Amino acid sequence: MSADELVLIVRRESAISFDPLLPDFHFYGTDIILEAERQGKRCYGLDMPLLHNAKAQLRFGPDYARAFRYMVKKWRSRLPVPTTCVLLTEAPFTLAAARVRAFYRGICKPWSYSTQRIPDPCAKAEELGFVELLVAPMLPARGS
Repeated sequence: MSADELVLIVRRESAISFDPLLPDFHFYGTDIILEAERQGKRCYGLDMPLLHNAKAQLRFGPDYARAFRYMVKKWRSRLPVPTTCVLLTEAPFTLAAARVRAFYRGICKPWSYSTQRIPDPCAKAEELGFVELLVAPMLPARGS
């Protein structure tokens, strides 16, 4: 029903596209998955090594609220929809409660969020063993 917008792969021939009216830069992963569902198409999650080199979202600003309201209005007949950050629902105070939880996490659990970007993502990928995971299947067999 939802996805973090780190990597989204959409087949051209699916005729599914991103909503140009969706305000700001939030919920487009959820929106495109719900659009695919509405058209009777399927979505899949892939277990693949990725580095999300971004800071955790510890605040839901006015841009997030605009996108939240848009999604609730657009998908009213499909609600509730869980997302990676908040439940899309018409229930009052849902976004306010999510803001409080994010604030709490930022203040009381700062250890759980990295506040620094990885300076060299390639080196980090190698350290985590991602390079071998990705490159090994492409290497020719030994002795050939």
